[in-house]
Amino acid sequence: LFSDMVVFTSYATQVISAVMMSTGILRCLPRVMVSSRRIEEVVTHEPSVTDGPGAPDTGIQGEVRFEDVSFTYPGTDREVLSHVTFSASPGETVAVIGPTASGKSSLVNLVPRLYDVTSGRVTVDGVDVREYRLEDLYSRIGYVPQTPVVFKGTVRENVAYGGADGATDREVERALGIAQLLDHVRTMPEGIDTDLSQHGWSLSGGQRQRLAIARAVCRKPSIYIFDDTFSALDYRTDRD
Repeated sequence: LFSDMVVFTSYATQVISAVMMSTGILRCLPRVMVSSRRIEEVVTHEPSVTDGPGAPDTGIQGEVRFEDVSFTYPGTDREVLSHVTFSASPGETVAVIGPTASGKSSLVNLVPRLYDVTSGRVTVDGVDVREYRLEDLYSRIGYVPQTPVVFKGTVRENVAYGGADGATDREVERALGIAQLLDHVRTMPEGIDTDLSQHGWSLSGGQRQRLAIARAVCRKPSIYIFDDTFSALDYRTDRD
């Protein structure tokens, strides 16, 4: 009798475990279906921003011009930018100032073609950005976003990432020096070969911003775009 009870309990436990597992699968099934649809949307998505036919060399280096530019985000009917016209000549610094949600980031995102204008045109070195091959356009621009991105890897790999993979130690240190991060990097255990954690949590907010600036500087582009990248820096560094 005791042996029968042990066998019955063992089988009952297996049956109950299978039922509980089936319940868990049924509970997760809707999430799996939704997630698979979202993954499929990403994989099959056709980007609206594509390569242009290629731009001729105009001999201009570092000129940005907005010509009667208006912009509305896809799926909305509210204009974020309306008939904006200005130019930034080579060697000139232009600051776009305004309150929160006034369209500052939207404006600068039109230069590297994160979006395309609704009307008007944006030109880089005298050529409409829509005519550039994307790789050629990006090679001319050093873009630092509002939220600095730091990858898991060494300081060198983070600075030389994106078009400056073959940068020498001297070029990496030069970029860090311009971003005023070199002195701190030299205090790290292995200098520019020191490993950083994912998202750069081992650095302060200001140091992450300096690292992102150094990455843009290391590429030696003809145009720099800084999207509120000095918010965590002290006033002296911001001024320099």
